[in-house]
Amino acid sequence: MINNLRFIWDIYDVANDGETVAEHYSYVTDGLFYFTVGTANRQRDEDEVDLDGRSAFDYRMNYFSNRSVSVFTPWNNNCQLVGD
Repeated sequence: MINNLRFIWDIYDVANDGETVAEHYSYVTDGLFYFTVGTANRQRDEDEVDLDGRSAFDYRMNYFSNRSVSVFTPWNNNCQLVGD
């Protein structure tokens, strides 16, 4: 849980601390709504069929798909061991 919070914070905070991204708070919170309806991978109700549904990895992939902004570095620095 704390790794996910650090990941989200690193998307939002200044980019001069090693990450290459500094997104506005509203974009970061909007990212929580990028999950489409369904139970497939990276969808809103994935956790009904897969225990790792709506993971930080899913957030990262959906964020890039919807904003074309890579948040790989903050994810890699904080959540590297989390799978899909």
